[in-house]
Amino acid sequence: MAVVLLPGVLATSVFGGPLKSDIIAAGQQKNVDVPDGLFFKIRNFSQEGGTERGVVTVTIGNHTTKVLTAARIDTATEASSPTPSPTPSPTPVTAPAGPTPTATPTPAPEISTQEPINSIIIAGPATVTITAASDADAFITYKKDRNSD
Repeated sequence: MAVVLLPGVLATSVFGGPLKSDIIAAGQQKNVDVPDGLFFKIRNFSQEGGTERGVVTVTIGNHTTKVLTAARIDTATEASSPTPSPTPSPTPVTAPAGPTPTATPTPAPEISTQEPINSIIIAGPATVTITAASDADAFITYKKDRNSD
């Protein structure tokens, strides 16, 4: 695996054999031409946070369509809405001696926000456009190859 470093430029591409990884800055896009006879394989397309989703679109001839959205990878977990405490009922006038029990709220369970990572294979000729959401960087791992597997 090699990291490409150029003076004054932040490295955004990593190469490991035939696989390549890129970080696409929020609001930016990357175009990849896939010639006839080649396949473009996306193994990972994700983003951390953001309210919008990054998308991959494919153009073949004069037709363009979305084929994949970025999986959201959040490093934190979200808690569901807290369980409300029960409303206490009025205490009877002739209450038995001793303390009155109080309701204890149940802690909310943690919910993982990890989403499944999807992959896709696109046969050429085509133009693939990877667009990061306007509010989150996108991460993609892919390869162009003559084999579809």
